[in-house]
Amino acid sequence: MAFDDSSNPPSAHPEGGGSFLILVKPYAGFFALLGIATFFEGFDTRLISLVQPLIAEEFGATKSELGLALGLSSIGMMAAFFVLHLAD
Repeated sequence: MAFDDSSNPPSAHPEGGGSFLILVKPYAGFFALLGIATFFEGFDTRLISLVQPLIAEEFGATKSELGLALGLSSIGMMAAFFVLHLAD
């Protein structure tokens, strides 16, 4: 049995005359905001690795205490996701 590609709609092919861009255009703002949010999330994650030794020196904290603080902060960020839905 031969493979018949005629059953696929023309818009499923990216080379179909820009139809892929037509499908993505309504979500362009969403993708832009998602990209910005991803950038700043990565920035925060990298920044803590630079600031953490300075915080330890300033407050006399041990590595385990800093790890606990960072862990609690991360758990709080995950919990905020569920609490945020209650705001709506």
